[in-house]
Amino acid sequence: MAEASPNQTLHERFRQLLEALNHSANSFARLVGVNPSQIVKVASGQTKPSVDTLEKISLAVPRLNLEWLVGGRGPMLKPADGSSTPAAEPGTPYAVKTPEPALQEAPATYASLEECQKELSWWRERARMLEIMAADRQLIIDLLRKQASG
Repeated sequence: MAEASPNQTLHERFRQLLEALNHSANSFARLVGVNPSQIVKVASGQTKPSVDTLEKISLAVPRLNLEWLVGGRGPMLKPADGSSTPAAEPGTPYAVKTPEPALQEAPATYASLEECQKELSWWRERARMLEIMAADRQLIIDLLRKQASG
């Protein structure tokens, strides 16, 4: 499931992603923050995702390897340690991180210092992942331009 077949299309990989995340087009659209029709059109092969949609997907699913989604290269998900290279051993499980505080309303008060520290740790990890994604953004844009031009 993690590796793409050489003949797989972007649309097939997109459907594979939805299945792996256990999302319908509607639930994935809500998670990502786009119109459900965009997700349906990409999954059905009617259109390709825009750069804006890809960016929203990468923010909602930080471990998604966009090189896999766009070009079929590498594993579907990046390793949990945040590195851009796949895990050394084949068959290493990749767990999809479920959205936590980012998609929920922040609590007005914290029951304990421990809860506050947990959330702070989560936000720091989220910031680190966003920095990694920002660094890869130009590569994604170049890949999309290359794919569009030829």
